Amino acid sequence: VKYLSPVLLLLNFYTVSGVKITLIVGCIYLLSSHFPVDICVGCQEGWTWFEGRCFHYVATKMSWGDAEKFCLTSGANLASFHTYNFIRQLVLSSSKTNASSWIGGHDSAEEGNWLWSDGSKFLFHHWGKGQPNNANGNEDCMEINFTGIYYWKIATCNFII
Repeated sequence: VKYLSPVLLLLNFYTVSGVKITLIVGCIYLLSSHFPVDICVGCQEGWTWFEGRCFHYVATKMSWGDAEKFCLTSGANLASFHTYNFIRQLVLSSSKTNASSWIGGHDSAEEGNWLWSDGSKFLFHHWGKGQPNNANGNEDCMEINFTGIYYWKIATCNFII
């Protein structure tokens, strides 16, 4: 294991025949790496391992698009997940608040057809009451907010949260 920068982790593996395989494990604005992580190797410092992936909370406020670009430069994507309690605990332990955070869900390609930015299958059914509602006709990005009743909601992608 070799650290390339504070954000990237380079993992070198070798097959039985000696072929070198290199994985770059990236970044949770909520960001998550989109490469599987070997539990024996784990995540780099400051990241949290869960179900084969590394997660990292970034507190910097930005738009959904800027957050996804930030993740991509780190070899990662905004987080995709299916477990409410894990993500809530990660946000609380990282930010010390119930902060709003962007996650990888979006329907910007086709209204109502939700996707995760990392390409994983979108099987999400934990929306807040009345969500997704697309109230302004341009709410295409997914945020989590653990204050109030709208834990999982949609928002305009250019909002800064």
